[in-house]
Amino acid sequence: MSRLGLTPASFDEYLEALPKVLDSLRGLQKVGLKNALAYDRSIDFDTLDEAAARAAWGKGNPGEHERKAFGDYVVDRLCRLAGERDIPFQMHLAYPWSGELLGMAFVYRNIWIDLTWSWLLSPMRFRQAFQEAVEVLPDESRMMLGGDTWHAEEAYGAISGARRLIVESLDSMVKVGSFRRRDAERLAVRILRENARSFFGLG
Repeated sequence: MSRLGLTPASFDEYLEALPKVLDSLRGLQKVGLKNALAYDRSIDFDTLDEAAARAAWGKGNPGEHERKAFGDYVVDRLCRLAGERDIPFQMHLAYPWSGELLGMAFVYRNIWIDLTWSWLLSPMRFRQAFQEAVEVLPDESRMMLGGDTWHAEEAYGAISGARRLIVESLDSMVKVGSFRRRDAERLAVRILRENARSFFGLG
């Protein structure tokens, strides 16, 4: 926030600053938000406890409940603000919860799937989950491939490996008659390029 000239001195001022942060994203060439809390805490979100969230403000070492309540409250607020502004909000959720993720995407049409990292952790599980996603999702426009890498070499290696597995998976589905080869080729182009361009408004 400080880079935007925002220095909230209270919990209420912090909440008031959040819309300004989201409104500045486009000018900073940012296309969405990412929740990476999975690295630091559980990704279950409880019923909001505003009192506990407020109690966490300004403390160097808030209690466990206060810390979680603050995170829950802020994520909820950001999700609502992003929804009002049609800004994508990415949740860091994947392997080994591919079944749960596909279940949510099947029911909720505003959920898109980013295939990043899952293929690196378990190529076998990736093939299974990918083919299941192609079969159960109501349309072909909600899967894409992210990078999540720091260096060009990593990005190249990641896209090369993912492309190979996607091609192998689609090829095996063509061989068993799931769809025609030209449909597989169209789906590959959408997953590897067109879906992300459309979803993030990249032209």
